[in-house]
Amino acid sequence: MLHILNKNNETLTDCLKVIDKNSVIVLIEDAVFFAIDNQMSVALKQLPVGVNVFALSPDLDARGIETSQCYGFVNVLDYSGFVQLVVENNPIRSWF
Repeated sequence: MLHILNKNNETLTDCLKVIDKNSVIVLIEDAVFFAIDNQMSVALKQLPVGVNVFALSPDLDARGIETSQCYGFVNVLDYSGFVQLVVENNPIRSWF
């Protein structure tokens, strides 16, 4: 299942309750703040092994976040990569 998160609030906590090892998470808009490797953003460290996490590059750029600030397991992708994930993963759940 593809999970798309766009807010930097409790949505990640809610999402973590239902994901499994085959899940894919894409962080867009303000949710890209979850990708930052710091003590305030530890929720992503609780992911089951096998979950793939992506952050949308234009949204990182828009918020002044550099790839080097992100967790090493977060993959950065562009719009075409995002579209490819949508095509390849079904079902899709958006978290607002």
